[in-house]
Amino acid sequence: MKMKKMAALLSAVMLGVNVALPIPVALASEVDTVLSEQLIENTEDLSYESIQYDGTVQTISLAENLELQLLNWKDELKEVIVATVTSKNAEGTLSTKEIELKIQDKEVVEYKIDGDQTIHLAIEEAVTFETKTNTPEFTVEEFVSIEQNENDTSKEQAVILDDQGIILKREERYQFIKIVENERAIITEEEYISINNTEEETEEIIEEVEDEIEEPNEDQEIDVEKEEADPEKTETSVIEEDKVDTEVQEETTINSSMAILESARAIPNAPNVVYSTHIEKYGWSLDAENGEYSGTQGEAKRLESIKIQIKGIKNLGIAYSTHIEKKGWTNFVADGQMSGTVGEAKRLEAVKVQLTGTQAKNYDVYYRVHAQSYGWLGWTKNGEPSGTEGHAKRLEAIEIMIVEKGSNAPGSTTNSFVKGDAAKPSTPAKDLELSYSSFVNGLGWQKPVTNGAFTGTEGVKKSLEAIRIGIENVSGLNVRYSSHMQGYGWMDWVNGAGISGLPSQNKRLEAVKIELTGVNAKKYDIYYRVHVEKFGWLGWAKNGQSAGSEGYGYHAEALEVKVVAKNSSFNRGGAAFKMKDSASIIYSTHIEKVGWSADSKDGKMSGTQERSLRMEALKVSLKTNQYSGGVTYKTHVEKNGWMNEVSNGAISGTTGQAKRVEAIQLNLTGEMAQHYDIYYRSYAQTYGWLGWAKNGMSSGTEGMGKRLEGLEIKLVEKGLPAPAVIATKAFKKAEPAPKKKVIFLDPGHGGADGGTSHGGYDEKDINLQLSFIVKTDLEKAGYTVIMSRTSDIFIDHKVGRSEMANKSGADIFISLHQNSMPFNSNVNGIETFYYEYDPNWQPEINGAMHNDPTRVKESGNLAHSVQNSLISATGAYNRKVQRETFAVLRETAIPAILVEFGFMSNPTELNKLKTDSYQRLLSKALTNGVNTYFKNK
Repeated sequence: MKMKKMAALLSAVMLGVNVALPIPVALASEVDTVLSEQLIENTEDLSYESIQYDGTVQTISLAENLELQLLNWKDELKEVIVATVTSKNAEGTLSTKEIELKIQDKEVVEYKIDGDQTIHLAIEEAVTFETKTNTPEFTVEEFVSIEQNENDTSKEQAVILDDQGIILKREERYQFIKIVENERAIITEEEYISINNTEEETEEIIEEVEDEIEEPNEDQEIDVEKEEADPEKTETSVIEEDKVDTEVQEETTINSSMAILESARAIPNAPNVVYSTHIEKYGWSLDAENGEYSGTQGEAKRLESIKIQIKGIKNLGIAYSTHIEKKGWTNFVADGQMSGTVGEAKRLEAVKVQLTGTQAKNYDVYYRVHAQSYGWLGWTKNGEPSGTEGHAKRLEAIEIMIVEKGSNAPGSTTNSFVKGDAAKPSTPAKDLELSYSSFVNGLGWQKPVTNGAFTGTEGVKKSLEAIRIGIENVSGLNVRYSSHMQGYGWMDWVNGAGISGLPSQNKRLEAVKIELTGVNAKKYDIYYRVHVEKFGWLGWAKNGQSAGSEGYGYHAEALEVKVVAKNSSFNRGGAAFKMKDSASIIYSTHIEKVGWSADSKDGKMSGTQERSLRMEALKVSLKTNQYSGGVTYKTHVEKNGWMNEVSNGAISGTTGQAKRVEAIQLNLTGEMAQHYDIYYRSYAQTYGWLGWAKNGMSSGTEGMGKRLEGLEIKLVEKGLPAPAVIATKAFKKAEPAPKKKVIFLDPGHGGADGGTSHGGYDEKDINLQLSFIVKTDLEKAGYTVIMSRTSDIFIDHKVGRSEMANKSGADIFISLHQNSMPFNSNVNGIETFYYEYDPNWQPEINGAMHNDPTRVKESGNLAHSVQNSLISATGAYNRKVQRETFAVLRETAIPAILVEFGFMSNPTELNKLKTDSYQRLLSKALTNGVNTYFKNK
């Protein structure tokens, strides 16, 4: 390694630091604020459909001839939705295409349908399904992080955001950031590349230079290799000194800049304000203080709660209130209490902060917030609101400072609070008045409501008995409708303003159909939905389709109706109409000594309980008259494990083999899986009835030797009340005992190969003595230890020791050695080696793994863990981790290191190495290093 290359790299590191610092850190965030507040004019249609998806079947009308049906999650990760898109061409031909929709957090994704037709969707997982069309009122350009490094540098990409903080489009423009004391400084791309590449290369090269010694002769042992002085040692020492000087200069530069920043923030005699925020997905932040920001920028994460307190002065407190999504302003809390919510997914929108106590007259508290779409707002003080209200914008970060009364504000105080009414939805069909009313059992006719409003009741179990609907102000447009009534079925169609149903006859209305008539009907669509007993609100029906239920005996409780212009986007939600299916699940079990039981169905028990009889096999079948599909199932059988999946009446398990069934899994297929869930629970030996499982979950036990004795299976239509499901209560599995890690311990040298000798001691003997102590300590720590030798025998060091290790099944290899420098008795210290490839020394038995990147990386991790532990425990001179192509490191296929515990050529070090107490100290340190390696692996 050459000095010129080393100096150039170290200079590049310093250049990377210095180029970031001249940008005033106080201005860096202001530059970013300007960018984040830069409103840009819409030059293209950026509207999109926003969907909160709950995993149920949902249908959305995106346009007159385009419908999107969401079917289900693709897998348990809930990152992809399986869906279909149905479109109609100019000739009226329908085509359906299967697509997969990605969950892209707060970002619009474009999907191509046919030809040039595209749809734009922003989807997120939710508990309740909801969707709406968003047309941005305005858009902003911000930079979001796409590459974050541990050295506080990052690469950010320009994106277009809407007024809700959703990414509409990514631009091919980037900026590069370095963080200094929580402040952002913009650097050039060249500086960014220099900082990141240089730091990594410098660390590696410094290590290589320090570790570089003469190339070893393959046939020489380690100690002989080091007997001649390394001509590069002097150069390494110079580099060490240069490195120290450079690090001091770098640290001085950074500390100087930090001092400037701190002095700029310091306020004489001011108290210390400390605050923390609860951030979406991240939880509580670390404490910030005295003007530092708490929260995030450019990550679209909401603040949900805040805690503030004063330190360092008596008789001064602080109180604060937050404006919470859908809740408004909270009562003031004080001195470190929480204001806001946690676990409710609600955003903070504004804050008020004020000082309390007798010392409050001497200070002002200033604060400002980073708000969605606006960026950093202006500073305000002493209880005035900061943020937004009425705009549904989240707070993302906050800064708080205390100054002496009458001091200047920390920055601009303009635009600190933005208040206004949220935009109100407009009537979809302009100048059209749709009026409708319902007759409620026991309450009579309700007051008429208009387009989209609610008529009927909710939560009081009152049935609708009749409806009437009318349209005004649009010539050539009328409406007709029909009701499905208890005991009568579908009634005749009734024209606008007429009564459909049977008011005051105690007959429940169960479903409706509504459609537009007249010459202008082609200009509008009519949508309607029904609130049904036990189902709640169903999805929206359209233009004469059925809405409600049939065959369940459930009454309709409320109705909503909307008329919209043709080709308007409309969220239809889930299924609008539920028709009772006569689906039934039928099952039988084969029981010890009893044989096949009679068929059970729909939740009845099959098998036995409290008779100590094992279940041995299972048959399940499905009957349905409305939906296609079937049932699949499999059993976990004693000694056989999980059997292959079977379906529709086939046998799963065994008969005549006296083997118990221990667990089961069942699943629905086809249309049945879209409309029903299958629930099941097992009666297990010792446990009794376990909890309910559903849709492919395991029920029973595994690895515990427990028989199933009985089971219950039933179908539940999606959306109806169902048993609670908790996986840990439905299935019990024995945890396998953790496998012990195996360590191959290699006491260096032996037999005719004595290693180095000094003061009447041979290295081979000290290595063996130490290895026995290490073996004991490792075994006490829970490891299995295999040794290459346990007596004074010779083992070939070229491939013999490695062959033994490779066949042993060990996890790691550690070779124990002592060092020597015959012509310099002052040399001392501990060093640890791991493998470095050298084309001059090719492997004999380890061609596949000698330079495997994972093995080499793990060897390095092990070497660093052991070396650090040895130096920490002994205080010996740290000769650091080094790289070599020694035979035992090259030919061993598992992570391997070689440890030199000290120099026998150094009289002081030899006196320690030969003692039992020092060997025990080394052994415990080595064991701790191994523990650290496996803990971090």
